[in-house]
Amino acid sequence: MSGVGRPGLERARCGWVALLLVALALPGLGGPPGAGAEPAGIVPTGMPYDSTRGDSVGESALHLSWGAPWGMPGARRDIALSCADTSRVDTLYLSIETGRDLPRLYGMYARLSIRPLPGDSLGSFWGFGAGGANRGGLLAQMDPDDTFPCARPWVHSGMGGIAYEFDPGHGEIVVVYAVRPEDAAPVSGRTNYCLGRLLLRQTRCWLGGSRQPVCIEWWEGGYTGGGPDIVVRKGEGRFASVNSPDGSVCESWRRAGRVGTWRPTTRAAVPPAESPRPAAPADTPRR
Repeated sequence: MSGVGRPGLERARCGWVALLLVALALPGLGGPPGAGAEPAGIVPTGMPYDSTRGDSVGESALHLSWGAPWGMPGARRDIALSCADTSRVDTLYLSIETGRDLPRLYGMYARLSIRPLPGDSLGSFWGFGAGGANRGGLLAQMDPDDTFPCARPWVHSGMGGIAYEFDPGHGEIVVVYAVRPEDAAPVSGRTNYCLGRLLLRQTRCWLGGSRQPVCIEWWEGGYTGGGPDIVVRKGEGRFASVNSPDGSVCESWRRAGRVGTWRPTTRAAVPPAESPRPAAPADTPRR
């Protein structure tokens, strides 16, 4: 895993999950976790179906793409911020292949990192969080509507939230979304679903850093159909970039997260033990 989570956002994710469960009136909730308690999942353990025991039909994978969902015409790995039109909004699609057939999908979360070139610092344009120079410059759309040109796991609207932390070396985004059990729909493990999309606004494109190359990595995603969260941290398409036409700004992070090819363990052949040699005969005395 090449992403590095932040304790503040991890606490925010767990706190949001607890609040979502209260707001959605999911059964089995005993209140937000107290000190020392295990972090809450999207749906509490004890739901009728445990998605971790569902049928696995393929590999799970995370995908990011600009302009269109992953694998569809118009999907791009990179965009350039020209700042010629401050009303422009660029759309980053979050797509997932679960690899599991589920009778219901109750909720999901996504954790993404924004990084500059190694040795560089993020400009203030990338400060989307509370108190940041570009607060409100990044929005999330999760609810179902007719403008999504892709398969959606959500049939009815739910509740969710987005948070962002920023420092000069690294920004991190957390998105959480869940629906009520009676509103959840089945998903196929072989379908590439659009979980949602992020909207990058160029309203404050005059801020520093809007022209710098940055890498966006969806380094961790989680979903559940009941029971513990199923965590996904793989997918060659989980990287996207800004102002880097060849995607080279992401190369070091790709290498950091790349898993080597599995090979069976081999042991050096051990030669068979030699049989003990008979003792040499004593010299025969001459007569």
